[in-house]
Parts: sequence; structure tokens; C-alpha cells
Amino acid sequence: MKKVKLFCLLAAALLTFSACGTTNDDAKDSSESTVTSSTVASSSDESVADLTSVLASFETFTDEYEALAKTQRTSAWENIAKSEVTWSGKVIDNTGHTLVVVRTDKWENGMNWDNVQKNPKDPYYVFIADFDNDIDASAYPAGTEVTVKGSLESRGDPDMPTNWKLYHSEIV
Repeated sequence: MKKVKLFCLLAAALLTFSACGTTNDDAKDSSESTVTSSTVASSSDESVADLTSVLASFETFTDEYEALAKTQRTSAWENIAKSEVTWSGKVIDNTGHTLVVVRTDKWENGMNWDNVQKNPKDPYYVFIADFDNDIDASAYPAGTEVTVKGSLESRGDPDMPTNWKLYHSEIV
């Protein structure tokens, strides 16, 4: 008996929704959406060009990327992925083959990768430089200003938040 009642309710709901067809006003709204979409796409193209021009500065780049609408970030990323970049910042952690670097303006004394990961926004302002060969980690203690060149192959996201990652890195 319960199955029959459930079936009847479901059938009634389907009939109600199917009776609500598209009106001319809905079609007009749909065409306006299409125009808005193409406007967003063209402004996205402009933003991508701007990001390419700001890749030389980690601080400026992360500010510009964060300012993009969420819907623009993927196309912006696709345009810059695997670009060679030269970024600077302060070391917060290191291993034999990586340096974890934070934007200079976000660095605080005592910062390390563990406490950065616990802070909701901090990982976005970090890039990890992965080196093909081991480096002398003792030469890069926390707080050391470094400039690193590498291939930008993993994107950060201010909303997740996730860090950026450079591969085939070298100290410049």
C-alpha cells in the first residue's frame, strides 16, 4: 500500500513539472544568458593575457589569479600551465630535494609547512620548488630569501586552499 502511495505522489510530481513548459520569457532569459556568457569568456581572455604578463612576480601573480572569477581560473591555468617562472620568497621548510617558499609579505617568524597547512588561507601563498637533484638543505634555513626558476606544473587555489608547485627547479 505504501508503494502505491509513493508511486502516485511521484507521478503527480512529474506531471506537475512537465506541465511547466518553457515560455517565451524563459527563452528570452536564456538568450540573454548566452550573451552574458560570451562577455564573461571575452573578459576571461583578457585576464589570461594579464596573468601571462605577471608571471614574473609570485606576489602579483597570486593576487591577480585570486581576483579572477572562479569560472575563469581553469582557462587561465590552462594558458600558463608548464610555463617557466622565476619566483622569489622566503623559505619556510626544506628537504633534500624541495624548498617550501612563502610570499615574502606573508612570511612570519617561526612559520613552517605544518602550521601553514593548518591555516585556512596560507597554502595558497606558498610554492614548493622540487629539484631534480638533492640540494644542501642546511644552506636554506627558514627565513632565507630565495629566487627559484622552475616549470609551473601544479596550481594553487585560494578557495581550497592549495599551494603552487614548480618542477625541475633551480636556485637562481
